[in-house]
Amino acid sequence: MIGKVQQAIENYGLIKKGDCILVGLSGGMDSMALLDVLKRLQPTLGFSLCAAHLDHGIRDESIEDARFVANWCDARGITLLVEHVDIPTLKEKEKVSLEVAARSARHGFLKTAKAKLHADKIALAHHKNDQAETVLHRLIRGSSMDGLAAMAYISEGIIRPLLGITREEIETYCTVNNVPWREDHTNRDTAYTRNALRHETLPAIKERYNPAIIDTLCRTADMAATDRDYFDHEVSKLIPKAESTDDGYFMGDEDFLYLHPALRRRCIRRMMKELGLLYDVSQLHTLSVDDLFVHQGTGRKIELPYGYAALRHAMGVEIIKPDAGGAMIEETVLSLEGVTDVPGAGRFTSELLSAPPKDIRNHSKYVQYFDAMQLGHVVVRARRDGDRIHPLGAPGNKKLKDFFIDKKVSRWKRDDVPLLVCGDRILWAVGYAVDHGARVTEDTTAIYKITYTREEYGETI
Repeated sequence: MIGKVQQAIENYGLIKKGDCILVGLSGGMDSMALLDVLKRLQPTLGFSLCAAHLDHGIRDESIEDARFVANWCDARGITLLVEHVDIPTLKEKEKVSLEVAARSARHGFLKTAKAKLHADKIALAHHKNDQAETVLHRLIRGSSMDGLAAMAYISEGIIRPLLGITREEIETYCTVNNVPWREDHTNRDTAYTRNALRHETLPAIKERYNPAIIDTLCRTADMAATDRDYFDHEVSKLIPKAESTDDGYFMGDEDFLYLHPALRRRCIRRMMKELGLLYDVSQLHTLSVDDLFVHQGTGRKIELPYGYAALRHAMGVEIIKPDAGGAMIEETVLSLEGVTDVPGAGRFTSELLSAPPKDIRNHSKYVQYFDAMQLGHVVVRARRDGDRIHPLGAPGNKKLKDFFIDKKVSRWKRDDVPLLVCGDRILWAVGYAVDHGARVTEDTTAIYKITYTREEYGETI
């Protein structure tokens, strides 16, 4: 199994030499096997390793799971970050299912842990059986072909080295190599949909219809992923033909009317994503917008969630969101040493460094470095009339409004861009530009690293 995992790492470029890999460690068989395999591959592949464990507080014995993983990691010199969350209470507060509450908490925790431990990637222990269950689950719920592509070996900083390994292979590995694990009795509770699929539906299909159902479903995922990648490539060539307007995007008949419907609908979905319309958009919405191309009639309008709309013009279709009429970001003082949650914006994590990291010029647009001497009382807020910015490398400052126009940021979206401001000086228009005067130079003696996280920018874990 170690050989198969190493082959997957090399084939898909999951880990590079010098990477720091954070393992999501539940203490169950899958994640314990993943951590053990990666520990054994460390000397060969040359990466560092750390782990994070979230105690959900769902089971009485969950505290013992935390002690178990802590002892195991300590004995092997693996840094472990542990956090305790009362998921049942969170479930009631958020009015969601236990599964959704746990998933959301785990997602946020791993992203925070990644920042705290300075990890490059998060490794999750999803395996071949998990992939099959995901495909079947989505198929039953009526997913699109893209949804059937399910999980990837690597996506948005998340790697899944065990995705080609079966549950049976993992159990054999743990038994042969004396890798202990903790059993979670809730995994056998068939009141949960995934558990019912795992323990009832898939075994029944395997016994009565297809003994190789796991492989069959995984092949379906591979084929769907290949088709998705092809269409994504074609859509990426077409999207620049959509004209950016003050409120959204205009898709002209000349470029989009005569496309195959499958390709045009994917372009529509991409436009919606570009506009930030990520949730509660169904296939019916996509088909309704597509119908504006097929059955033309100037002035026709399709209402979309959250105030968005699609309008039929004489020569094409425009997808827009009316002006939001005011910023939703709540002005908040930024802590320069720690975590600051900004209502309406997201989370900022700040830390003081004594020297610049080696990869200071190779990082996400949501991670920036500043000369500590240039930062004083910093607040996070939305834009205001009269704001000016001096972008890094620019000859001087300019109106923030003009900067956004140059960057083709639509009018309604500008209010959603968090600004780090010191006095009347914009230090960072998050995701777009940093202040030239606050940059790190050869004379800089102390540096603030500031990381911005928001759920939309990462894959749901």
